[in-house]
Amino acid sequence: MPRDRSGMIDDTAGLSLILLCVLAALPVGRVIGAMAVALPDRAWPLGEGWRGRPRPLATLGAGVVAGMAALCSPWPVTLVACLFGWALLLAALVDARCRLLPDVVTLPLLPLGLAVTGWTVPDGDRSGALIGHALAALLGYALFAGLAAAYRRLRGRDGLGLGDAKLLAVAGAWVGVEGLPSVVLLAAVSALAVALTLAALRGDRLSGGASIAFGPYLAAALWLIWLAGSLR
Repeated sequence: MPRDRSGMIDDTAGLSLILLCVLAALPVGRVIGAMAVALPDRAWPLGEGWRGRPRPLATLGAGVVAGMAALCSPWPVTLVACLFGWALLLAALVDARCRLLPDVVTLPLLPLGLAVTGWTVPDGDRSGALIGHALAALLGYALFAGLAAAYRRLRGRDGLGLGDAKLLAVAGAWVGVEGLPSVVLLAAVSALAVALTLAALRGDRLSGGASIAFGPYLAAALWLIWLAGSLR
């Protein structure tokens, strides 16, 4: 059955948007890679450090974020999805490198999440949504901060860091109370799956004292859950 011409135009425009976002992500990935190496000691590489060797993981991640944002979110939300995903990618790379989620990246996402919430909900539900997401941010922080304190008291060492608590507060601002369980569950399952896989490849057993950077999994889960919610 022949396709409608307007449908072909829409498909062409959609593919063009995806390609444009992915191409734009290439220089963004270079910047993210450079900043991931510089943080948390400084926000930007000294001298011309950012012009050095491209970092494939940052570039690939930035391209995947841009492609999925353009493919899965409506146009007005695509730019927000890209910026949010790129910020979370930067935070994840820093945490994977030095076990620290940089406040300079994560904390600005709190007010931004509330602003996006107010922008995307219907006018009649705006105040209720903002209050609900603000309370979810407080709940997210209190949940992980409480778990971190309890673990430290019971085991005598740190488990979860306050950076993870702050990132879960960001999750509350973006996905609300109803999205928090999905974010935590997806992050925990993916972290466990990766840890078990890596241990099996090394021929080791996963011990209770193994150190796992949880931030990258929490960041990825947050972005995917929020992106899925933006489709509704």
